[in-house]
Amino acid sequence: MDTRHVPTLELSQEFDRLCNEKGIVVPMTEYIWYETSTNKFELVSREEMKGNIISPFFVAPLVSESGEWLPIGSFQIENHKYGWTRCGTEKMGDDWRAFVGGGDFEEIWDDIATTEANARQKMLNYLIAEGKITVL
Repeated sequence: MDTRHVPTLELSQEFDRLCNEKGIVVPMTEYIWYETSTNKFELVSREEMKGNIISPFFVAPLVSESGEWLPIGSFQIENHKYGWTRCGTEKMGDDWRAFVGGGDFEEIWDDIATTEANARQKMLNYLIAEGKITVL
């Protein structure tokens, strides 16, 4: 599996933690970060596990799966502090940018990621942490 298509283990762990804190049900994804018997995490498909997921694991959404929760490009969410807020992910040279902007395109938050999957996961994590996404 090319790991460019899923977020890093660290971003997946943060996603799991935030969803648990906010009471959001984490959808099952095609790939997971699975803890092996040697206490290391490796990326495996649910199909490979054949339903035998016992060990700690973290979902690793493919870009297509996170696309069901978070559209590519610019989109808007309501934010009472800033009015309508512009959010999105975009390719910038070799990197990806995840951003949130307020009125008159004021940047409220932005972060650079090396892959589209990481940019989308950073955006999801941010919006969950800020209480803007409450269900997936």
